[in-house]
Amino acid sequence: MSSLEEPLSMDKLPSLSNIDFSHRFSSDGCSTSGGDSGMGHCWIEGNNSNSSNSDEEDFEYEQEAFTWRHHSRDMPKNGNLAAYGNRCDSCHLAQFRYKSCCSNGGGLHDITNMIFKGIPKYVKIVEVGARDGLQNENNMVPTSVKIELIHRLVSAGLSVVEATSFVSPKWVPQLADARDVIGSVKNLDTARLPVLVPNLKGFEAAVAAGAKEIAVFASASEAFSKSNINCTIKESLARYRDVTHAAAKLNIPVRGYALSSLDKPIIVMHRLLYVSCVIGCPVEGIIPPSKVANVAKELHDMGCCEISLGDTIGIGTPGTVIPMLVAVMSAVPVEKLAVHFHDTYGQSLSNILVSLQMGISTVDSSVAGLGGCPYAKGASGNVATEDVVYMLEGLGIKTNVDLEKLLEAGEFICKHLGRPSGSKAAVAFSRVPRDQAY
Repeated sequence: MSSLEEPLSMDKLPSLSNIDFSHRFSSDGCSTSGGDSGMGHCWIEGNNSNSSNSDEEDFEYEQEAFTWRHHSRDMPKNGNLAAYGNRCDSCHLAQFRYKSCCSNGGGLHDITNMIFKGIPKYVKIVEVGARDGLQNENNMVPTSVKIELIHRLVSAGLSVVEATSFVSPKWVPQLADARDVIGSVKNLDTARLPVLVPNLKGFEAAVAAGAKEIAVFASASEAFSKSNINCTIKESLARYRDVTHAAAKLNIPVRGYALSSLDKPIIVMHRLLYVSCVIGCPVEGIIPPSKVANVAKELHDMGCCEISLGDTIGIGTPGTVIPMLVAVMSAVPVEKLAVHFHDTYGQSLSNILVSLQMGISTVDSSVAGLGGCPYAKGASGNVATEDVVYMLEGLGIKTNVDLEKLLEAGEFICKHLGRPSGSKAAVAFSRVPRDQAY
């Protein structure tokens, strides 16, 4: 039995923290002046909320709409309770949004890192909305709208935007305009614009159109591979070897997706690859972590510089994601891995958070939660980029993404699709007038 096939035991799973929780959350473990936690007392005055602490950080909280009351707050100080604030006037915070920022650039991250050990200071977001998000739309999206969406996403600060896919129009008619799309955005120099290719023919078409990066995809499920791309996993990997070899000759980066279906392909960036159905498959059922690790290792050995692990049907939880990542990380360096979660059961953000704790620093997401037909009963949609950015900012993790511009990009595409955003953060922010937000 190889190392990839060995069953995982619970004692091999990473520890979430070495913190003495019994002490941290006791009265002796708290301090109004910040103490070892780095957090002090906070208060709200008029339209502002402030906090003070020993690191002189500045936390600004702009709340969502809700009615609240100023009230006293008891905090332990030297064993005695001290009351802070006794005002009882009511106010309505409909004009506020929440955001958190640190003037020293690192304090909030240091605080959250006490609980969430090992989380990265920066996370790269790979935006898949323009391709993965639109490819299953029944109504044809105008080429001009796709191009404008890509421009807006890049303008929001997203450094990697999957632009389109060079697959047969018979398989994905929505992306039949791939040549026109990539031809119009290929000169954007502030972002990488990988395109998905299923085989050597697709690769050649992408290169001819001006694509500078490609992505390939594979499945961790044998049954899914046969039913969706009509070949075995071994046969699909042979196809991708031809693609990666051709890309290497032209010095074209390749990203890999290990998928379980064609409509959940991969993104390529410096030879990147996607792996689907890393948790479960609609045909085969639960997928053992060792199978995912084997496929990921094959892709890594081909020269893919990034491998995205996709929970295609969105059934993963932290309890199933952890052993999968442990298995894959035994075969592929963690710095070459990305995660791609669907939010079918509302677990995406939890899964992303635990992935960050395990060393992952690249996350795939889709503006407005587009993709996977999220509005069809029982179908799974991608985790919304807005929700991911909101959570990461709240953890003090940098993304270099302008959330306001990202929200505008989501509004733009949702307006053209004629449906509300699939992002919870976007829906919440939409209740607040723009001129009263920040």
